[in-house]
Amino acid sequence: MTLARHYRVPNLSGERFTVTYHLTGDAEEARARAKDITLEQTVEFPEDLVPDGDIREHILGRVETLEPIGDHHWETRISYALETVGVELTQLLNIIFGNISIKPGIRLMRMDLSDGILAAFNGPRYGIEGWRALLGVQDRPLLCTALKPMGLDCDQLARIAYDCARAGWT
Repeated sequence: MTLARHYRVPNLSGERFTVTYHLTGDAEEARARAKDITLEQTVEFPEDLVPDGDIREHILGRVETLEPIGDHHWETRISYALETVGVELTQLLNIIFGNISIKPGIRLMRMDLSDGILAAFNGPRYGIEGWRALLGVQDRPLLCTALKPMGLDCDQLARIAYDCARAGWT
């Protein structure tokens, strides 16, 4: 069986957005992690199976920069084609930090969204200032986590839920 190795994707915009990640490891490990991100977040299969043509040239993530920022710490900027996201917020989140979120040594730091993505999403109804005003919270993060309390009894789970809801504030 012969696999066709050259593909064209119609109507590619050429527009890309960039995501900044911090990586750990030596130079070789950082390069490998950056390359893994480009593959895992777009095509999700080994590089030697990525066909030539538009998929390799446009759809596959691109390592734009990889620079040391400290001992065994690196910053990489990776760009992705607008078409990998379309106009789906869940797909945007998946491309930015989907499967790699469970891999060690990778931290999402920043996203610089393209004009096409910003035009597709109107933005939050209230904005961060509006949410802070509605919640009466000005001086701490507005985050929560999914609780996965395997092995805890109800009292322990209730305490964790309370602490998370209060964000550690008493």
